[in-house]
Amino acid sequence: MLLDFGFEGLFPEILDAPYLIANLRPPAPTPWQGSLLPHFGRAQSRPMIAADTSTWVAFLEGGAGEDTQLLDKALEERQVVMVPVVLAELLSDPKLPSGVTESLSEVPLIEIEVGYWQRAGMLRAKVLAKRRKARLGDALIAQTCIDGRIPLLTRDRDFRAFADAARLDLMFTRA
Repeated sequence: MLLDFGFEGLFPEILDAPYLIANLRPPAPTPWQGSLLPHFGRAQSRPMIAADTSTWVAFLEGGAGEDTQLLDKALEERQVVMVPVVLAELLSDPKLPSGVTESLSEVPLIEIEVGYWQRAGMLRAKVLAKRRKARLGDALIAQTCIDGRIPLLTRDRDFRAFADAARLDLMFTRA
């Protein structure tokens, strides 16, 4: 499935107005990447969230939903970090406008920790052992958020299996 967003320069306008997302947990120390670093401040003192591909796609396409509203507010407050797998999924669209590509690439990435691949494999095995759906990409996204102690904003119900199996802090919303 190819995504066609059809607009450029989305984030500069979004990052100007102040909003607050309540009940978010501060993340583990994260090295910042991208040119937004001077504007974000220290991650340790700010509650952060990560968004799944489903939420990002809906947001970029202008879709309505509680998750897109929460992502919008978190972006305005500079409280969003990017899961590397989600960034790879989003950038996989060959029709993605260059301005959106650049903006997405400026969202600070969550660092992958030592032992990540083993933990992700074990997490997926744990979910599969319960005869639940466990796509590899979802397992990688879930493990990244678990390791960073960062809540995951999603509209994808499949992440509930990872929340049940491990310490995934899930912000599940309906589309």
